[in-house]
Amino acid sequence: MIDEAHCISEWGHDFRPDYLRLGSAIAALGHPRILALTATAAPTVREEIIERLGMHDPQVIVQGFDRPNIWLGVKQFDDEAEKHQTFVKWAVRAKKPGIVYVATRKKAEEVA
Repeated sequence: MIDEAHCISEWGHDFRPDYLRLGSAIAALGHPRILALTATAAPTVREEIIERLGMHDPQVIVQGFDRPNIWLGVKQFDDEAEKHQTFVKWAVRAKKPGIVYVATRKKAEEVA
């Protein structure tokens, strides 16, 4: 499985040259069945993913992004302590599982 497969494409929003080695790794393994996942691939990016991974006759599934079970919200704070307290209260009450997005890896470690 390859997550964030759009990173394979130079046209993806987060191109990572290391992802270019995946095609040769797949070939070295004898072209096993692979699953390439992304939520942000335009048609040209999808074509590039297929080509770079050496996929033959892939099943491409594209769906809309209306997800009634996903809630996205933003609340601004001027006080860091108040922000932290509010977040903890929200996290305790929230239905599990969930995902919390933060701006940096350092912040992710702090929040975790």
